[in-house]
Amino acid sequence: MAWRGIDWNSPWWWGVVQAFFLRPSPETAAFISSVERNWGVAPNFAADVSLHIRVGGKLERPKSVTPELYLESAYQYIRYARTRQSGPCARRAEVFVATDSPEVLPVVEAWAASHADDLIVRMQSNTATQKNAKGHRETAPTRGHDQYQAAIEIITDIFFLSRSRVFFGMYCSQIARAAAAIGHAHGTLRECALRGPGQPVAAPHVAHAPRAVHAAAAAAVGVPRALLL
Repeated sequence: MAWRGIDWNSPWWWGVVQAFFLRPSPETAAFISSVERNWGVAPNFAADVSLHIRVGGKLERPKSVTPELYLESAYQYIRYARTRQSGPCARRAEVFVATDSPEVLPVVEAWAASHADDLIVRMQSNTATQKNAKGHRETAPTRGHDQYQAAIEIITDIFFLSRSRVFFGMYCSQIARAAAAIGHAHGTLRECALRGPGQPVAAPHVAHAPRAVHAAAAAAVGVPRALLL
C-alpha cells in the first residue's frame, strides 16, 4: 500500500484531507488557546500520550470495554518508557484524555491521582456532549448553541489527540480514526494503538514499539502502523 504519492486512497493522503477540513477556525483556535490557559500550559501544547475513551456507542455499552482498560494500556506504555528512561516518558508524562462519557471523568481523576509520580492528566470536562449524555449513552445535542459548542469541543479534542506522540483509541470510533490519520499526516504521531471490543490488552513492549504492522487492520481503518490492542 502506498502511504504517500499519487494514490489518493492512501491513508496519508486521507489524513491530509481530514487535517484540511478539521483545521481550527479563528473561533476554534481561540477556544483551544483558552483551554491551554486554563490548564496552565504553553501554547501549542502536545501531550506525550493521549486517549480517546469510548466505552460503547450511542445505544450500547459492551462490558468488555471499560475506562480502566484504556488507562491500564496507557499506563503500561508509560511505565515501560520510564523504565527504559527514554522517549517522551523519561519524565512525568503529559497525558490528554478525551471522552463523551461523564462517568469516565471520576475514573480518570482517580487514576491520575494514584499515578501522580508518573503522569499529569489534561482533559476537557463538563462538555456539551458529556452534559447531554443520558442513560449511559452519548447522544448529540439538539439545541443550536449546544450543537455549536459540541462541535468546537470535539474539534478541540481531535486537535490535541492528533498532536500527541502516542495515541490509544478504538478503531470503530470515527474520532479516533480521524485523530490518528491527522496525527500521521502532520508527522506528530509516532505510535497508534487501536483496539476493538473484546480484544485483550497488549503487553507494554508491544504498545511501546509497534514496528510490525498489522497491514489488514491498518488498511481497514485507514491508519498506518496501527496495532489492535
